Amino acid sequence: MRVYENKRFANSVVVIDHVRFIRCGFHSCTIRYSGAPYEIIDCSFSPDTRWEFREAAMRTAALMENVGMVNRDRPGGSGIPKQKVN
Repeated sequence: MRVYENKRFANSVVVIDHVRFIRCGFHSCTIRYSGAPYEIIDCSFSPDTRWEFREAAMRTAALMENVGMVNRDRPGGSGIPKQKVN
């Protein structure tokens, strides 16, 4: 697992699969997650952080929305794209 410690990410796409982030900051980033192991420890995210879920992570997020665990349409919602889970 790759490790970033005390790193600042800005205006970039950051893939979190197979990465450990320790005390990192994310400013105006897109965080991309596909479902692999990761660790985020004591990190900060700016309010405009975007989250992209792909593959297994997208299917899990869609399931959570379908059963009412998250609501992407309310203010502060998850931003999870609607999709049919097969």
